[in-house]
Amino acid sequence: MATLTSDTSDTSDTSDTSDTVGRMWSTFSSGAMITTRDGIVGAVTMPGKAPDPLTRNSKDQMSDWEPWVRRQVVHFDILSSLKLAFPAGEAEAAELHAVGGGSPFVKLVRPTPKDVIDKKQLQHVFDYADLRRDRAPEILAQVSEFMNFFGSVCGLHPDRSRFTLELIAALKGVVVAVQMRMKHSLAARRPVEYSDQVMPMIQTPGHSSFPSGHATEAFMFATVLSHFFVPRQPHLMRLAARIAVNRVVAGVHFPVDNAAGMVLGVQLGRYFIALAKGTQFENWVFDSTNYGENDFPWPDMFDALFGKQAKDGAVPVGDFLEMKGKYTGTTDANSPLGWLWTKAEGEWR
Repeated sequence: MATLTSDTSDTSDTSDTSDTVGRMWSTFSSGAMITTRDGIVGAVTMPGKAPDPLTRNSKDQMSDWEPWVRRQVVHFDILSSLKLAFPAGEAEAAELHAVGGGSPFVKLVRPTPKDVIDKKQLQHVFDYADLRRDRAPEILAQVSEFMNFFGSVCGLHPDRSRFTLELIAALKGVVVAVQMRMKHSLAARRPVEYSDQVMPMIQTPGHSSFPSGHATEAFMFATVLSHFFVPRQPHLMRLAARIAVNRVVAGVHFPVDNAAGMVLGVQLGRYFIALAKGTQFENWVFDSTNYGENDFPWPDMFDALFGKQAKDGAVPVGDFLEMKGKYTGTTDANSPLGWLWTKAEGEWR
């Protein structure tokens, strides 16, 4: 089965025209090009007119670049717009701001090892271990890449959805960098460090447990793809939650890590949409010290994050999730992200 990729060239098929100059896979091909040139080029004549200069820093040039170059341009621009901050007097917290913006659009407070993890979260890891045999194929398939799972929900195709996949790949690069910086700031131990009876079924990653990177990426994917596939939002969110829970089943995360990753992923997804479309969204604070014995109440968190109220009018989550004002995105007409986003949108109209 073909793997979804954001690169438009298919390097596995040498029968098509993708083996152009600069992408030769054989020294014989390069040698043939040398002798062919010697046989046909003739006497050198200098061109009468140089090509027009390229427009500097223009989104119009994006179509001239290779997909991996465009991804790196978008990646740099978005990262340049973000700033990590640490609120004074809150050693356990980290905030993510837009450069030049006001209040943080997401704030995470890490759990206390003794009160939250050891007493209230570790038991969940032991309970979920019973699902390992059933979930093993999923867990192993999702260790390092799980975009194919989202592609199966949305019908993504490497040729027909190439700009959508390119956009997602660019955004994923940003999310990985942000989540790793968050993990470094809010350093938290993995389940196996609390008990040798956890015995994870996969290699425990060599970085902080909080927030969950898989949850962050999965919920970012779900949030952004929901922008293009609005009716499929619930299904996309369910998929993101399952991917996140699989990491607890595997023994490498706690449920509280997933909850924090969900908030971070949704907020990053919303931030990307705001950069591209100029939309407004709410700022959220996730405080793990109030998380208690919760497993992963993602449906309630979804209702809260997306403005759905419980029947009694209250936000259907505990004290660990709180809304703090709003963020309004500003778009740049010359933005490389705007160019790529428009291309992706055009694939689904």
